[in-house]
Amino acid sequence: MSDQNRIVITGDLEEFQAEIKPSMMVRISLSSQQQGSGIGPVYEHFYLHMQAVNPQGEIIWLFYSQKATKIGFGPGDYFPATEATIAAGMLTLLAALKTHMTALGYEVRGGKYAIPEEVKPTKAHLPARWIKQDDGGYTVTWEAKDV
Repeated sequence: MSDQNRIVITGDLEEFQAEIKPSMMVRISLSSQQQGSGIGPVYEHFYLHMQAVNPQGEIIWLFYSQKATKIGFGPGDYFPATEATIAAGMLTLLAALKTHMTALGYEVRGGKYAIPEEVKPTKAHLPARWIKQDDGGYTVTWEAKDV
């Protein structure tokens, strides 16, 4: 990989922000991928990506994920109510991260940079708290300050 194509994987928001200063453009997106079919559990993996290019031309990448279990196979599969809260929580985190980065002065856009398949991210820590409810579902709260 040339210097212009290096990828830096960050472990949390602070590491990301140390590489990418306010007023720079960041790309934030949420995607999902199903794993499993036929016999056995079916999982939906949700991936939250935040990426930017620093002044040295390196792609800075923050990656966060969660997994939810589906019931059924094919077009009729669905999330049980408790697992659906994970999908909703990831949408909440997407909105909170966009709002947070905008409040800090970043130019926020959608999409993500194509990363070579052999580059595997590690799950970053986000300032969010997942709380299991009495019904088995989850709520998520964003705990970063827009300073």
